[in-house]
Amino acid sequence: MIKKSILLAVTLVCTSALAQDNTQPKNGFGNKDVHFTTDPAYDFSCDIGFSTPLTDNTADHVTMSFPPGQYDQRTCQFSNISNWPEGGYMKKINLPNGVLLEGVRVWGYLDFTAQPTPPQWDLRKYCQPGFGPGKATNTPIASGVADSVDGYFSKYTPIAGGETIDNRDCYYFMRVQEVHTFYNYFQKARFQWRRQTSPAPAVPSFLDVPASHPFYQSIEAMASSGITGGCGGGNYCPDDGLTRGQMAAFLARALGIHFGSSQSDP
Repeated sequence: MIKKSILLAVTLVCTSALAQDNTQPKNGFGNKDVHFTTDPAYDFSCDIGFSTPLTDNTADHVTMSFPPGQYDQRTCQFSNISNWPEGGYMKKINLPNGVLLEGVRVWGYLDFTAQPTPPQWDLRKYCQPGFGPGKATNTPIASGVADSVDGYFSKYTPIAGGETIDNRDCYYFMRVQEVHTFYNYFQKARFQWRRQTSPAPAVPSFLDVPASHPFYQSIEAMASSGITGGCGGGNYCPDDGLTRGQMAAFLARALGIHFGSSQSDP
């Protein structure tokens, strides 16, 4: 008879193995799989100033354009060309709730013969109270500077310790600076992330699964997600056998299985 603890060990991996940015993603679920979310330059909007508030878009004229024949790149052009303000791009970054963001890779093009200052970027988190009024907080998550070389570049910046994405109370913005818009082009940004098991609560949900239990975090994650309600009497019965019916209930709740359609578009 399959033990519940063994099923947990297989289906909910408690620890995640770190991978390099160039690791190829695999199919399926699990904390070991690395995933990528890519935002091309044409998904970003022009921002008047890298150091000004994100809501400040008071430039009298801002346009987006592509270099001739190069639709993988984008530049922002400003009317005040005599002053060349610190312009660039900004975008709200959309990642799945609860995942661990590990790093950001940025692609672009630099011409240091014409402009020797490399552009920079930053990623910030803006949070407000989840269920009431309150002032928003602005927290930097990561920042980077382009490679100091001429031509096309691709540079990865890891996030120390990772950042757990909180879409309930927060949203995330990335800005890419262009020091001189005629010579520096931004191509795309790629975000590397992993799924992770929720942190274990301080108070156990089941009488027979204390915080010292080896599968405490995984069992609590299943209970919090509604995958399991225990075996009755306030217990989980971690050492009991698992029937095929119980397995079906676990999988259906975990995957959100629903009735599909047998009819397809001809």
